[in-house]
Amino acid sequence: MFRTLLGSGILAFVCLPVLGQALPAAGAGVWQVGAGFSFGPPDYTLPYVKGFTGYASYDINEHSGMIVEAHFMSIFTPQFVGESSYMVGARYGIARYRFHPYIKALVGVGIFQPKTGLKPSPGTNGYEVFAAGGGLEYRLNEHLNVQIMDFEYQGWPAFKPNGLTPWILTTGIARRF
Repeated sequence: MFRTLLGSGILAFVCLPVLGQALPAAGAGVWQVGAGFSFGPPDYTLPYVKGFTGYASYDINEHSGMIVEAHFMSIFTPQFVGESSYMVGARYGIARYRFHPYIKALVGVGIFQPKTGLKPSPGTNGYEVFAAGGGLEYRLNEHLNVQIMDFEYQGWPAFKPNGLTPWILTTGIARRF
């Protein structure tokens, strides 16, 4: 009886650290918060508009996750037209070595911002936005991801008379948690 208890105690003492190491890998997903520089044609005027993007994503498991992003495409506007958007959606990716290609689908709100000089005009309006896209991330180290490229094609169907279809290209960096 004493040998059985002693053997069980030693086995439990040896096995507990092994179980403790396996739990984080099977536990919660990975958060990341990032920012980047964006540009693209607004589909309302000819030149490109430029701005900044902020985003956060949560990878539920190795392949699927959620993403929230805000494009502020009214910073550099040669024709005084800005198009900002605030969206949420799903993303699906495949991790290969340090690379993480992914695709995404989003819905949200787009803000059309005609400007007079440097101030937004009273004609600023909000519209529903649908988007699809994808990109490529590179894991620089355990805590930093470089967003090599993120492409997003948006649809603003309620914009009169025929809707808008801008696209946005973003590059940036993110902190992983």
